[in-house]
Amino acid sequence: MTALRLRDSTKASFDVLFNELIVLSGAKFQNLDEAKGVREICYKYLLDSHPFVTIEEIKEAYVVRNQGKYGKEIYKELSYVSMCDVLLDYEEYKKEQIGAYVQNQTLFKKEEPEPLSENDARKALYEFFKESWRIASIGDIDRLRGVMVYDYLKDLELINLSFEEKKEIQETAVETYKNDKEREKAESSDIMKVRSINHLLKNVHPWDSEVISYSKRIALSYQIRNWILEGKVIDDFEKLILK
Repeated sequence: MTALRLRDSTKASFDVLFNELIVLSGAKFQNLDEAKGVREICYKYLLDSHPFVTIEEIKEAYVVRNQGKYGKEIYKELSYVSMCDVLLDYEEYKKEQIGAYVQNQTLFKKEEPEPLSENDARKALYEFFKESWRIASIGDIDRLRGVMVYDYLKDLELINLSFEEKKEIQETAVETYKNDKEREKAESSDIMKVRSINHLLKNVHPWDSEVISYSKRIALSYQIRNWILEGKVIDDFEKLILK
């Protein structure tokens, strides 16, 4: 699916995104009119200031932040200011983790950026890979956060899963996503948040950005499991990744 830049998106697509961000941020509004007002302001200012950010990137920034990967805790706030803070923090997180050579595009271009060297970035990815191997080897998939590792291994053409495995992974990702949202709904007393979750659950697709993240995490665990069953060890991949 082609990334949809904010400047090329429809108002309806942003409305759907905003409802998802209410859930992801845990924001609370006094009533529906207040939520609509904030949504209009966010759309207008983001369109003026960050027209090239994509719908997928905005959502992914909140998803990764909720995983505790970067930034401060989100204090149940959703506004233009807080959204810009999340996006800028996400951009710094991406640069620090895998460097400019892995990421083909960025949200914003920082003046005089200092990206990781290719050698340092490869070393960082190998460390992530070793941790993913350790977690997957004990079956602790819920703790596996290997989206970047999966993407890199796929670029190296090391991911080799059967059609049946891919189908099972996709189904598992959708079901896991739904279960997580149902649990989140059960724990919430916010009516608007519950409504937003109900809307999301009615329109879950395997190609949704958050579901794709689930799929990549599960796919990585499948691939590592297959390698272990084949008798491979982590050291077999050191030269491939650090070459």
